[in-house]
Amino acid sequence: MPGLLDKLRKLSRNLRKNRQKLDMRLERWRGLRLQRDASSVLVIRLDGIGDFVLWLECARAIRRRYPCPQYKITLAAASEYADLARLTGLFDEIIAVDRQSYIWNNAYNRSILRRIANLRASVAINPCISRDRHGDRLIHVSGATSCIGLDDPISQTRKKRVQADRWYSELIKVPQGIHEIEANAIFARRFDPDAVLTRPHLAGLISVPDWVPERSKYFIVFPGTASPKKK
Repeated sequence: MPGLLDKLRKLSRNLRKNRQKLDMRLERWRGLRLQRDASSVLVIRLDGIGDFVLWLECARAIRRRYPCPQYKITLAAASEYADLARLTGLFDEIIAVDRQSYIWNNAYNRSILRRIANLRASVAINPCISRDRHGDRLIHVSGATSCIGLDDPISQTRKKRVQADRWYSELIKVPQGIHEIEANAIFARRFDPDAVLTRPHLAGLISVPDWVPERSKYFIVFPGTASPKKK
């Protein structure tokens, strides 16, 4: 009986994955028939809040390259920090993506794919240092004529990486083993050559607890926030 249950679970998992691949192809096919919007820029970040905060200076470089009102930047962001992303004022629209539903719920997955395709983006950017198939698929379904990402040789299997790399028109190489802030700075210079390495600033975006003395210097550490043990 346990063997049969394992086979049924595997079958269910394969059916879900194949349905999502089909939905991706259908939405891309439909989206490519929509006229591109030259002012529409899509940015995708589905990773953790810590990665998002470290990336904020790079986001500012992207905003300088695509200023408002000439361009509209839409950020597809993990729902955990979508509200924080709104507070930055760097994006014109936020699409909050519940990552677990996006992975496991086929109907929700297709709804997100359709929203991305309907943006008719001309430029799609995936700045995640550790790319995965979920972000890569949003790049693919966007139908953007210019798709920019980081060259990531280690986060996926070779087969998946070779397939996903073809969905990008430009992959930016960064040295392996450098700090994430340094990698973000290299990526930022693709959009603003004068972008410099700097620590993230959250002033005005978060409330300071009453017990923190005024004008005191402090920092916040969230070790392993992505780990289920922290929830």
